[in-house]
Amino acid sequence: MEKTQVFFATSTSNIVQNPNLYLEIQNKIRSLGFKLSRNWIQECLEKLKKNERRLSSLQWKQVYKKLLKSLHDTDIIIIDATEKSIGVGFILSYAVMNKKNTLLLLPSSSYKSFTPGFIDGIYSHFLTKKYIGSKADFSKAITEFLNSFLREELSKRFLLRLNAKEWQKINNIAREQNKSINTVIRELIRS
Repeated sequence: MEKTQVFFATSTSNIVQNPNLYLEIQNKIRSLGFKLSRNWIQECLEKLKKNERRLSSLQWKQVYKKLLKSLHDTDIIIIDATEKSIGVGFILSYAVMNKKNTLLLLPSSSYKSFTPGFIDGIYSHFLTKKYIGSKADFSKAITEFLNSFLREELSKRFLLRLNAKEWQKINNIAREQNKSINTVIRELIRS
């Protein structure tokens, strides 16, 4: 059976500030039995070692094509949004529009002084938000999120129509529990 692919995204400035953390995160994803759809962090670190910070227009086009292919081919997207980044915003928008199962890591006030702006307001059935208070929280949040995909095969989809009152109730529960709507419905069915 082919391994489930995960795309991990963060800002380049985060990689520059703490490369070991992001290499550890990639190793954590692999150790849980998932495959990275693209090892772009290693590519980034190699370019930084060579002091290749500026890319030509043609190189940016190649980066964009690789990014889109990786996002298209991946099953799960994990986004570190603890730093403001237009690239992270683009990847989050792509994930939401394409209904990818996504973990969005946001900074808690104890981790960084940061106001995520519109990113914090994005909501999707496929989006799980976790607030990071320390570097250790990255591994914990990623492990919990990815383990939920290992427990069972989640390949069956169906359309569930709800009236406005039902939708509001499920939506409120999901927000209060910081869970996706899919997770809330699954938990209600199993109880």
